[in-house]
Amino acid sequence: MKETIGNHLKIQIGEVSIIYAHCNQLYVKQGDKITQGQEIAEVGSTRKFDRTTFAL
Repeated sequence: MKETIGNHLKIQIGEVSIIYAHCNQLYVKQGDKITQGQEIAEVGSTRKFDRTTFAL
């Protein structure tokens, strides 16, 4: 999967998986506890988008 979506972050909440793909930078790592409003990743520069930050 990494070959097609580049740097990515997968968040597992119960049986639900959320994947943020094509990240320029990841602010969290596996095992970190994240909270609402926390910045978790920065999207890479692709087509119409330029460095949008994801927050949970």
